[in-house]
Amino acid sequence: MLLRSALLLRSNADVRERWQRRFSYIHVDEYQDTNRVQYELLRLLTGPQHNLCVVGDEDQSIYRWRGADVAILLEFSRDFPNARVVKLERNYRSTQNILDAAGAVVANNPERLGKVLSAENGAGGNVRYFEARDAQAEAEFVAGELEKLQNDDPDQTCAVEYRTNFQSRAFEEVFRRRGLRYKLVGGFSFYERAEVKDALAYVRLAMHPEDDIALLRVLNVPPRGIGKTTVDTLRETARADGSSLWAAVEKFVAGASAGRAVTPLRAFQELIGKLREAQATLEPAQFIRMVLDESGYMDMLKDRNSPEDVARLENLEELARAVAESTDAGESFTDFLDAAALVSDADSFEGKPGVTLITLHSTKGLEFDHVFLTGMEEGICPHSRAINEEKGIEEERRLVYVGMTRARKSLTLTRALYRRIFGNEQQLRQGLASRFLAEIPSTLVDTARGSLAEIGQKRTYEPDPEYSYSADEFLRRVRGQTPGKLPERRSTSPSSFRAPTIKKGANANPMLGRKVRHPEFGVGTVVGVEGEEDDDRRVSVSFPGRGTKKFIEKYAQLQPA
Repeated sequence: MLLRSALLLRSNADVRERWQRRFSYIHVDEYQDTNRVQYELLRLLTGPQHNLCVVGDEDQSIYRWRGADVAILLEFSRDFPNARVVKLERNYRSTQNILDAAGAVVANNPERLGKVLSAENGAGGNVRYFEARDAQAEAEFVAGELEKLQNDDPDQTCAVEYRTNFQSRAFEEVFRRRGLRYKLVGGFSFYERAEVKDALAYVRLAMHPEDDIALLRVLNVPPRGIGKTTVDTLRETARADGSSLWAAVEKFVAGASAGRAVTPLRAFQELIGKLREAQATLEPAQFIRMVLDESGYMDMLKDRNSPEDVARLENLEELARAVAESTDAGESFTDFLDAAALVSDADSFEGKPGVTLITLHSTKGLEFDHVFLTGMEEGICPHSRAINEEKGIEEERRLVYVGMTRARKSLTLTRALYRRIFGNEQQLRQGLASRFLAEIPSTLVDTARGSLAEIGQKRTYEPDPEYSYSADEFLRRVRGQTPGKLPERRSTSPSSFRAPTIKKGANANPMLGRKVRHPEFGVGTVVGVEGEEDDDRRVSVSFPGRGTKKFIEKYAQLQPA
């Protein structure tokens, strides 16, 4: 419509002049989000009088991926030389320290008109910073801080902001476990996202081929040439035989001659058969990865490669990490699937939410009393797709500015030092702190209690530690300290669901490295044994997310896992 309208006005003088006479004055809001076609249409409508007023903020131009061009705002005075520029520099939302911190970040962008914001709400407290061990520890910290804020005043508005949708999963799970009310804005809850439901439907179908709902969901996803006529035939066969759709597929493939309809069905049958065999031998996270690869789902998203498909890829990688976390916590794959099935929009609630989970792009125009801007790491914020492009980094910086200035009273920046590696979920990969953190003056930042480091601090960390380390050993290793002889690391080679992990080494206690189950803490790894096999022997067990616990063995109720 925009293209046709601009073409009409450009090519037909009579129509153009009639519309120019119709509008005496034109006002445009959010001018920084204008694209080139909109700009052309605007110039054609204004006419010779140029009775035009635009309002915009170059520091809030965050829709370049939709075609918005911040240069249109920056060049306004050149295009309309008689225009008067009025800077609106009084801020009625945030405190001065928040504005100064956000301004220091966006000041590193070369393409801006520039402004100095003055807060009407006073100086306020400093921005806070927290560096967590991993994504789960980051979510636990944020949840703890939110609980304090909600206990002090339930009517306060709080937001957890993140750059990419996959980051919501860790927060959703921690918030549910701790009973924190929340609402997710700008998308679906993690386990309600189409790509996640598709992947789990494949898993359920491999475990239970008679699951008709799962079969119908993935029968032609990715597209494999199975049309509505074939599906209707399968439904009729199943209804007539009183059988499942999977049985109808088997009957159709076995009884049909070679033809266009049977070929994709046979390929689907072979795929599910292959997944069923693999499910019995692979660990859950490995099996999820196999499902995504063998089904062609990941290839489909990579081939399309739109921003939305990149987000879907990130969600599927996060699903594999979620499965690995569930396994580490002692849950079976069935437990994980049951929990995921129960997570739906029914978890939402009526009334005012205690906490808002929201992407940075969705925050524009909103405001909250307290904001937690999370995942401040290279590759996440700024996003990996923008790192090698100057214009991309500038937009990511504006995105951070928008996120920071949503805060009215307090702003907390967080990051995870390590995140699980997709493809080897038992391993942690160290991420670099976001470059935007270093652009905030240290005088404006306070380090939160429990943070592994201060903002901008240079510390030597172990590149890729394992989750199997005890909490104390982890801290020694990540900070590059190795006093004394440390226990050997658990092997991370592939194993089946039930294969025990045995500590290697001729002089090692045979209990070291074994998986054990505790009635309260779940499944953990034995990381220390003190004393001989008698009444006083003590055992140290590392439980994922719960730390290391020490027990007297005979009272511990530990069982082999």
